[in-house]
Amino acid sequence: MRVLLTNIWMNNLGGSELVTLELAEEFMRCGHEVLIYSPSIGGALDCSHIETTHLKPDTKPFDVVWIHHNLLIHDLGFRKWSHQRFIFNHMSSYVNIERPRLGGHEVGLADLILANSPETAIAIYVPCNLFQNPAPLAFESVGAGNGGPLMVSNHPPPELNDIAGKRIGNGSFERITPELLSRHSCVVANGKTVQYALRAGVPVYLYDHFGGCGWLTEDNFALAEWHNFSGRGFSKKTTAEIRRELVNVPAALPCPDRFKLEEVLWNYLG
Repeated sequence: MRVLLTNIWMNNLGGSELVTLELAEEFMRCGHEVLIYSPSIGGALDCSHIETTHLKPDTKPFDVVWIHHNLLIHDLGFRKWSHQRFIFNHMSSYVNIERPRLGGHEVGLADLILANSPETAIAIYVPCNLFQNPAPLAFESVGAGNGGPLMVSNHPPPELNDIAGKRIGNGSFERITPELLSRHSCVVANGKTVQYALRAGVPVYLYDHFGGCGWLTEDNFALAEWHNFSGRGFSKKTTAEIRRELVNVPAALPCPDRFKLEEVLWNYLG
């Protein structure tokens, strides 16, 4: 297949950029031809192994057109060619560019509309399925190490400032890899890093600027998942509470198939 992916930015190690990059890598792993269209390319995110363009492409040659941030919605017209599938993916319940811009047009065109959480699915007001930032195959069961916590945040709250651990984000850019996770005993993070850790078999301490539940357990998993592992839905903690709770690292939770990229993607696309 020829696959076109769109994202408004491809220059940072942010959530939507990594979703786009990992989709491209999975399509390529399976032998498909990929082009990423974004008006903003370059910077900390390495896309050198994937064909990209900042110029609006002609969508006709592509078998799959996967849209983020409403890009190209005005260029798609009111019909698609018989060989094409259009997919719209929405990755936030509250960020305006993630909401359908032309909801009726999107519903009419789409073969598949996706949301990154049940919370987002309710917020976008269109019928959709879930695509919950699933983690790539390379993360499968790499296991935890002895290197202490890995702390990942682009907006770290002050209550984490004095917690010891390796820090990524907020100006210290590094892509999360299976090898990196395998060196650490747990992750302290929210968002997309949680799915990486689940698939890797690394315990998760869910906490960030929204707050969080602390250790992700079977008891709090459903509520954490509903809010896309953002930390919303839980209260704030003090530095002392966090430090005390981090002492006893639990066993990692099993990873459901809905957080495995190749399982979810090919279940939808066949």
